[in-house]
Amino acid sequence: LKIILSDAVEKAVNWEIDTPRHEWLFNYPAQLCLTGAQIFWTDETQMALEEYEGGQEDAVKRYLQLCNNRLSSLIQLVLGELSAADRTKIIS
Repeated sequence: LKIILSDAVEKAVNWEIDTPRHEWLFNYPAQLCLTGAQIFWTDETQMALEEYEGGQEDAVKRYLQLCNNRLSSLIQLVLGELSAADRTKIIS
C-alpha cells in the first residue's frame, strides 16, 4: 500500500506536465490532489524566488500571474455543473 500511495503521489506531483490542473484534479482523490498541488506550489515558488535572486526582476510577478490564471480556471469549474465531491475537492 505504501508503494502504491508513493507512486500515486509521484504522478500527482507532475500534473502540469501532462494535463492542466483544472482537468488533472478529476483523475485523483482529493487528498492526493491537495498533496500534489502543495508540493508543486512549493517547488514553483522556490524556483520563482531563485529566478528573482538571479536577477529576473519580474519572476515573482510572472508566477503570480500563473497562479491567478490557475485560480480563474478553478473558479470557472466551481461555477459550472459538478458533483458534490468534485466541488468540495476544488474548493479545498
